[in-house]
Amino acid sequence: RNRNGNSGSNADKFHAQRMERLLIGLRDWIKAAHLSVHVFNWEMDLEHRYSGAMTESHKSLTERAILLSGA
Repeated sequence: RNRNGNSGSNADKFHAQRMERLLIGLRDWIKAAHLSVHVFNWEMDLEHRYSGAMTESHKSLTERAILLSGA
């Protein structure tokens, strides 16, 4: 910008618009990356819970089988 705040040339306007588009694209990319992290954490949490439930189920079935074999 010039001292009076007006744009000096069409090239200045072009570069300002290009910078604005790039910043909007960066903002959208950051939002998508942030959402991806939340989805990944959610999936890992579900997998951990599922694995824990399967482990407990396996332990209880094993204990039950041992009890039945001893009876």
